[in-house]
Amino acid sequence: MIKFCIIYLKMKDFLSLLIFLLSISSILTVTYYPACSSSYSSLTDALKSIGVDSSFNNRKAIAKINGISNYSGTASQNIELLNKLKKGLLIKSNSGSIIYYPACSSSYYSLIDALKSIGVDSSFNNRKAIAQINGISKYSGTAPQNTELLNKLKKGLLIKSKSGSNPTPTPTPTPTPTPKPYVPPSSKTAAATEIYNFFKEKGWTKNAICGLLGNIEVETDYTLNPDIHAYNHDGGYGLVQWTPGSKLRDWAQSNGLNFKTINTQCRRIQYEYEHSIQYSIRSCKLSFNQYIHSYNSPDYLAECFMYNYENPSMKYAHLENRRSKAIEWFKYF
Repeated sequence: MIKFCIIYLKMKDFLSLLIFLLSISSILTVTYYPACSSSYSSLTDALKSIGVDSSFNNRKAIAKINGISNYSGTASQNIELLNKLKKGLLIKSNSGSIIYYPACSSSYYSLIDALKSIGVDSSFNNRKAIAQINGISKYSGTAPQNTELLNKLKKGLLIKSKSGSNPTPTPTPTPTPTPKPYVPPSSKTAAATEIYNFFKEKGWTKNAICGLLGNIEVETDYTLNPDIHAYNHDGGYGLVQWTPGSKLRDWAQSNGLNFKTINTQCRRIQYEYEHSIQYSIRSCKLSFNQYIHSYNSPDYLAECFMYNYENPSMKYAHLENRRSKAIEWFKYF
């Protein structure tokens, strides 16, 4: 009797699992080719090994559904497809009803902002789900991963994380806004709070933000005024004294932004992080990605930011002031 009950329960569990799998089969319509051996160095040979037509036309169809719209058989394109095939993440060319997100504006430099612009949940968990179905199995939100997804979204080739669902209606394009007149913050704490909230939303730790604020204090002559020129007249401008100031101005104007505002300048710093520019490992051995996620003391992080991002002449470094101001803002927030 006991054995019969155990068998019955196992059968019941099996039936429940079968019903569950059948219920999701109508949602998960994306199918992948089976993984090939990791020893292959040729996409053509790898496809043949799993019984798939390796002709150029079929490879072009496979490439298109995997986010390569202009496939011409180059080595880099074939390697990208081969690497996905080795991981079992190459989507079949006949997967059926693959649905893509509508293309976003080409002016976006942030994946989060681009997803929001087309009405898509930009939380980390949803970005991870989107990354998974687009061939990034270990998404952690790094700049290269976000850039890869953003480039696909700009081309209208980003596969929806739930491909079987109804497509999101394409929103009416929003005209490029006219930059608003610069309105200075009402106080120094208001400026610091705007900076703090911006980077907190982007995932920076409190420690990292305060390390940044310690540097902004010195760079703006302790005003936190974004519309400020270098006091030593070397062409620097803004919260972090971009030198020359045209680095900021040209970028802002090309994106329809007012370069004088705190928001625009924070966007530029985030852009530099996401595109691996400006910050270089020097005396402090933290990468930019490690910096923004660090829980080291704010004064230490202020020093890291100074060496790796600002890299000032030591005549104007005022390191101890940067460190002490970072601690002050850490206590404030």
